This record gives sequence, C-alpha cells and structure tokens, in this order.
Amino acid sequence: MKINILDSVVFNRISAGEVIENPSSVVKELLDNCIDAGANIISIKTKDGGLSYIEISDNGSGIPKSELSKTILPHATSKLYKAEDLFFISTLGFRGEALASISEVSDFEIRTRYINELNGCILYKVNDKYVVEDYPKEFGTTVIVKNLFFNTPARYKFLSSKSSEENNIKKILSHYILANPNISFIWETENGYIFRSNGQGIKDSIITVYGTNIYDKLLPLNDVEGRIKISGYISSPEIYKSNRNYQTYIINGRCISDSGLCGVISNLYSKYLMKHCFPIIILNLVIPFDEVDVNVHPTKKEVRLSNTKQLYGKLYNTIKFCLDKFSEDKQKATINSFLNIDSSEFSQGHNVHSPSEFDLGQIFSPKGIQISNNNVIVEDVNRINQTEFITNKLINERPNISKEKYGSIYSDNNNIEKHKTMANLDKNYLILGQIFSTYIVVSNSESVFFIDQHALHERILFDKYYSDLKNNTVLSQYLIIPEIINCTVEQKKYILSISSILSTYGFIIEDFDKFSFRVLSVPTTLNSCLNLTDLFEQIFNLNFNTENIEAIDNLLSERFALLACKAAVKAGDNFSNEQLNHLVEYFFKEGFPSKCPHGRPSYVSFSKNDLEKIFKRKL
Repeated sequence: MKINILDSVVFNRISAGEVIENPSSVVKELLDNCIDAGANIISIKTKDGGLSYIEISDNGSGIPKSELSKTILPHATSKLYKAEDLFFISTLGFRGEALASISEVSDFEIRTRYINELNGCILYKVNDKYVVEDYPKEFGTTVIVKNLFFNTPARYKFLSSKSSEENNIKKILSHYILANPNISFIWETENGYIFRSNGQGIKDSIITVYGTNIYDKLLPLNDVEGRIKISGYISSPEIYKSNRNYQTYIINGRCISDSGLCGVISNLYSKYLMKHCFPIIILNLVIPFDEVDVNVHPTKKEVRLSNTKQLYGKLYNTIKFCLDKFSEDKQKATINSFLNIDSSEFSQGHNVHSPSEFDLGQIFSPKGIQISNNNVIVEDVNRINQTEFITNKLINERPNISKEKYGSIYSDNNNIEKHKTMANLDKNYLILGQIFSTYIVVSNSESVFFIDQHALHERILFDKYYSDLKNNTVLSQYLIIPEIINCTVEQKKYILSISSILSTYGFIIEDFDKFSFRVLSVPTTLNSCLNLTDLFEQIFNLNFNTENIEAIDNLLSERFALLACKAAVKAGDNFSNEQLNHLVEYFFKEGFPSKCPHGRPSYVSFSKNDLEKIFKRKL
C-alpha cells in the first residue's frame, strides 16, 4: 500500500468543502474579515444568489502589499501567534483557511490598500497562478469571487436554486446586521437593494431586518452586572413566528447556534405561546474569552462553553423577570380597561340560557360523539347502525401515562401544587356570570378569575382522552372500509413492530402486501379528525425507534388537541347555570389549569392585593 502526500491544490479543495459549503458561507467568512479589519461600512453585491458573483468591500485597515500574497496560503492568519492564543480568541476569524479555500474553488481577486501605504495593490490569477501588482484604490479591501465551485462540479450540483441561495445569504446578513448595529451594511443584487442599514444602533438594525411593526413589540433586556453580560431584545407573547429563523444568538460578537440557549427560551415561553410558535430573539451575550471555545466547528457556527449552568441560569432569570413584568403590566392594563366596561355587557347567572336550550351532554362531549355516565361507552350517533364498536383488548399493558411526561400541557405553571392546595381549602367560589359570551367571571375569597370558556372546555375533552389512556379504556371503531397505507418495506416493518403499542391507542393494524399495510380500526374519539396517511407519515419519521413511546404520545396528543378544539364550546355560546357550574367545578378541582392543549392561556386572574394596588388602597 502506497501512502500519498496530497498536493496543496487537492487538500485546499478538500478544506474548501468543509469551510465553504455555499455562497452564504463565502459571504460569512468575508464579513468576518471585514469586521476584524475594523470596518464600519461594508458593501455586498451578489448575482444569481452568489453563484456567479460575490463582491464584498469594506473601509477597514486593508492589507499591506508585502503580505497580500500570503493571504491565500493555507493556515495563514494575522490573528494567532502561538497555541495559547486559541484560549483567548477575540476575533471572528482566526484559522486562516477561508481565503485559501475560496481561492481554490472560484475565480478570485483581492483589491486592497493598507492604511499606512500610499498606493493600493491587487492579487489575481494569471495562468493558474496568483500574482500581486500595484492597483489604484481607496483605503480598505474588496474581495471578488466569481463562478463559485466551477472546478468542483460534484459540489456545485448539490447547491440549491438561485433564490434559495439568496435566502441563505439574507439569513446570514440579517444576523450580522443585528450583531453589529454600529456597522453599515449595504447589500445589492441584480434586482436592487435588499438591506441598507445605517449603522446607527440596534434600533436601526432591527428595523432594517424586521421592520417597525416588530420592533414596537419587542421587550429590551439589559443585565450587565457580573462576569456574564446579557443584553438584546425578546418579543412579547403577542407576536411570534412559525419557526426559529427569527432568533439570533450572539456570543462575544459571533453569531452562533446553541441548542441549550434555544431550550432555555422554549422553556420560558411555553407558558405564553402555543405549540409550534416561536418568539423573536436578539440575544447578545458577553462572556470572558477564556470561557468560550470557538474552535469546535469547521464553520464556527457552534461554540463550547465552560460554565453553561451559570449562563443558562442567569439567562433564565433575566428573561423570566422581563416576561413576568410584561404579564403584570398587561394584567393591570386589562383590569383598568375592565373597570370602564358598562355593566350591561355582563350576563348575570340568572340571565343565561336555560338548560333546555342547550344540551349538557352535547356541550361537554365531542361533536358527533355521545359519552355515557357508565364508565366509558362511546357511540358515533351518525353511524350506530353501520359500524361495529369494539373495546380494545390490549396485547401488552400500556405503561402508565404520567402527567410529568406532558410538561408543556400538564405543568401549567410552577405554582400548580400551590393552586391545588388553595382549591381544596377554599371551594366557596361565586360564579358572577359570563361576559362577551366568551369569558366566565368567577371569584373566591382571594381572587377574581376571567376564564376563557373555549380554552377550558378544550382542556376537559383533552384530559378525558388521556384519562382513558391511563386507565386502558380507549375504545376502537372499526372502519367500514379498511384504509390501505402505502409505504416502503422498512416503514411497514417498523409499523408492524410497534403495532402492539399502537393498539393501546385504539389503532388495529394488519399486514397487507409487500409495500403496504391496512388500518382496520381507529380510536373512536379521534375518528372525526384523523388523516391516516398524514398521521403515519409522521410516525414513520420517529427515527424507527420501537422504544419511542413518548414521541408517539406527543404526536397523538396534538391530534386530539385538534379534535378538542373543534368539539369545544365556542366563543359566543351562552349556556345554563348547570353548564357553567360544570366548567368552573373542573377549573377549581384541577388546580386552575392555565392552558388549553395548544398552549393558549385559559384564564387571567387578579388577587385582592392586585385590585387594592390598582385602586391605590395599597402602594
């Protein structure tokens, strides 16, 4: 066996594959160099999403002519001098790989003028070799990258479309504008200007990236005491997005990805936002350089922190204080608004509809489903003469469902045990009535509660299903025509391997042919909202882990949350004293559940002390 020593051209192209993934990674690496050079104005020009042309200019310190030829050599850097410097990195770039890698996979050119030199110079390629010559230029540096990956077709074919690559650049630039509010960024494409930030501070940066409407709904963070300093903005619970693309995490000026930081944020906002809703975050952390290792990822997207417990703890407390204050201020504003409501808006208990006008069994069971008082006997009233109902005989006993497993649904707030204790001690509550045909007003000796009737009823229906699961009393309903699900051989094998688990949820599965299986029955309570093809497609994606019971739990819980939402009493519905009592009794019995299955608040409350402060009885 012969051992080959790779030529520099070969290993530079290999390195380019690690550092330079696409046009946006070129832009990122070049922006790092601009910022390290002290620039306060950076101009970016791209064509075809950066595939055919990228030009980045800055007004930084420039590169001396005598040093210019070294910039494209492997591991050539002005940031490090000895190994110990790796533990105190304060610059964005430091490895000296970027320019060497980019120059090997593109038509590459650098024009620069150093601050202490009278003339500029240029580095460009002649007959596959780079040369340096004099070139008239103002102070600063311009890097031009043309025809990216022209000589590595295997990598070029894996690039996305021009519009997708342009969106990737937009995401990178958004983060850099937010992380460097005192630098002006100007980005121009063949279709015109995309970003033009003025470098006039964080407000200007946020408005440039997100617009005024979002900026007006952000809450400022500022905790600069101690070794770890936290600043930035977070969105109020009134505004959210469907993904995490609007979250920017900055550590010592470097935009990074960190699952731990995302986890802290998700935990804090779970009390305020529904599932699959994400806040807008611009988080700027300053941490001692020796506690951050930035040399752990080829593109420096991730860092390693030496004291995560202290960081996450301080971050949690800082954001929690901010959100709690916002919530408190909003409650005070709500009660002030409430005090101005005309008394005619209230429907007192004796004025609501009589029991004969609204069937109690209908309002407190899913639509089209009838719930008996004898244990759990469920019948579809529309298909009772057409469909055979069976009680599911479990093949294997299902593990008990613990409320702790559903943290985002059951652990409504940190004081739930305190609330349960309070509910047990004081059941002398008074139902004051219903307002706006949407909210139930209840008081006890300590507080007044405004309950969202729809959210609370959703919770009742949702809890009913999980009570059935816990007690192994879920009922199945045979389908008149079994539904055939097409899939791969591997997917079918996976589904059949967990069929006993699925049976505990009310699904009876049967092998059909090589590339499909069929569903014979489904849970009665879920039948009206199930799209089986979509459901099993999601189950296929649970990493083919036959032990992943919790993932299946969570998936089916979302499905039932949808059913509960459709079946629950709606805003605008009036109902009887008996029905009001049923909802309110559940509310106190369950320890004031603060969220519906989707995570939307089910009530707001004001204590006697809150009201006394509002009316200035207490200061």
